[in-house]
Amino acid sequence: MPEAVDWLTPPQPVAWDNARKSLELLQAVDASGRANSRGRALLAYPAPPKVAAVLEEARGLGPEAFERACAMAAIFENSDELRPDRASDLSALATELLVGSKEISRETTEVFRQLKRAADPDAAPGSAPAGALSRVWLDAFSDRLGARSGDGNFYQLPDGRGALLPVDKNPPPLLVALDVRERAGGGQARQVNVALFLPFTPEEIQGAYPKECSWAKTSEFDERKQRVVNEERLMFRGLVLARRETAAKKEDRKVSADLWAEKFASGELSHPGHDDKVKQLIVRAGLARKYYPDMGFPEFVMDDWLLIYGELCAGRNTLKDIERVNLLSHVSNYLGPALASFLDRALPATKKLPSGKIGRFTYHETQPAELNARLGDFIKMTGTLSLCEGRLPVIFDILAPNYRTVQKTKDLSSFWTNTYPTVKKDLQRRYPRHPWP
Repeated sequence: MPEAVDWLTPPQPVAWDNARKSLELLQAVDASGRANSRGRALLAYPAPPKVAAVLEEARGLGPEAFERACAMAAIFENSDELRPDRASDLSALATELLVGSKEISRETTEVFRQLKRAADPDAAPGSAPAGALSRVWLDAFSDRLGARSGDGNFYQLPDGRGALLPVDKNPPPLLVALDVRERAGGGQARQVNVALFLPFTPEEIQGAYPKECSWAKTSEFDERKQRVVNEERLMFRGLVLARRETAAKKEDRKVSADLWAEKFASGELSHPGHDDKVKQLIVRAGLARKYYPDMGFPEFVMDDWLLIYGELCAGRNTLKDIERVNLLSHVSNYLGPALASFLDRALPATKKLPSGKIGRFTYHETQPAELNARLGDFIKMTGTLSLCEGRLPVIFDILAPNYRTVQKTKDLSSFWTNTYPTVKKDLQRRYPRHPWP
């Protein structure tokens, strides 16, 4: 327009910017944003700029190509008539319109006639090469190119959304999603379907935009296969057009191990070896760091776990192989021989009792440690117990023959004198065959 518009309600900046970029991609405006000769040519068509660009390009391909382009444009302009739960190929619907199918609405047929009247009567006749018309649509709507994810009917769209293509068989590897509809739900539960599309292959995209397509090497964790996959990807404007898996090389093993390590260290995956023994070792190391800060015990934060799991996952590329590895030994090795030996002396995992049996310590971050054993194994043991040079008191967790707690006490001498006689009567009644001194 010759002058700026005095808007009653100005367009949203994002919408205005997107419209400007769209016209620039269509080469319909000059540097100042005004319509150039091509832009003025597009104004001759009663259609939005992208569709007008398709018709203008098709006009140069000959009358047959232009007529077919008009049929496709008419279908596209009336795509709201299509069923949202069934995907339609634009080219196939255009063929139905051209042969006079009764399945095509009267409104769509009328739009088709109007568009055909916009043709230049002096245009030279010609025959378009195969695929030329699809290329014209691709050039106008390349920002709607989507790639299939996996082997199903699910596609990744350029705007980050995922969409389902509701077809019964043979979903194309790539498509231009001309009509995308949100059917139901919200947030994570929303359903997005492609109602109208044009199919494409990676070879067609690569042939159309050779300078924008390139193969890139990558390593990525595959959730479905539960392993790290090394592959080359054909990339186009951030979209993965094709993939081809490659054999892992020596330099890929470190990348693979790091990817696995990140999954475990972040908690996204849980190693079956992260059991009570490992958890107790971590608590013991934390107490040692508290009572002996100059010893250099690790904090076991994210960076520590990345190193531990990186070593554990090295050379292994399947979840089953990694889960077979002993995590406890890797955590112990991470401490090193000197710290591990000191930990066993200052905060031991077990203690030999007068009966010759072994009692087990249970450590807590903010509470006294506990020494767990059956009552009979504590016989002849008296007094109190502490660790870390008296700074960490120990509670005796006295167990019945069924390994259930009978009594907890800080002082065994007091237990034998004051509590044991009563406990003994109860245990003799429940376990008459056990000796109760």
